[in-house]
Amino acid sequence: MASDAGASASKARNPRSLSFRGDATAVALVLSRYADRPAFVDYGEDASQPPVPRKCQAHAELVNELRELSPTLNFSQSLLEQSLQQVAESKGFSFGTDAVRADYLQSVARRLRCLMRHVRQTEIKSPRAAWLRVFTRPSGFDAQSAGGDEEGTQEDYNVLDKTTLDLSSFSDFLMIATMVAIS
Repeated sequence: MASDAGASASKARNPRSLSFRGDATAVALVLSRYADRPAFVDYGEDASQPPVPRKCQAHAELVNELRELSPTLNFSQSLLEQSLQQVAESKGFSFGTDAVRADYLQSVARRLRCLMRHVRQTEIKSPRAAWLRVFTRPSGFDAQSAGGDEEGTQEDYNVLDKTTLDLSSFSDFLMIATMVAIS
């Protein structure tokens, strides 16, 4: 009982850790723009597997729009299933039986949740993975409040000369590696 009180108190202190509290219709509106076929999310369902950057990037626009609804990308399984049900009805997707429809809703909701979890967990890590550049950050994003450390959140920082560098080029990488090796 005491642990339940502590858990709810920590969620009250950090609103970024809360799940999306809106209705399924708002999420369905976003999903419907990308649901051109029933299996529109090409991603795995197992969150214990490592992220697949290429597939995450393929869904960047969808994830960025969902982030506008929930900066933490934290949507419940049941809410996503309700949203997908609305999308399936509006798009006229047919499944044959109720069992197939239920499996579809559960499977695609799991894929979406896994995709969003992988993006969110990779954002928190330092240094920031280069493949995340296609994703927008929530306004007021602070890696410390999201569970990460302060270092490497916005740009990579060169402490030797106190300037920011664009680490996207190989020459900048070599220059930093050389400076670190010399010091």
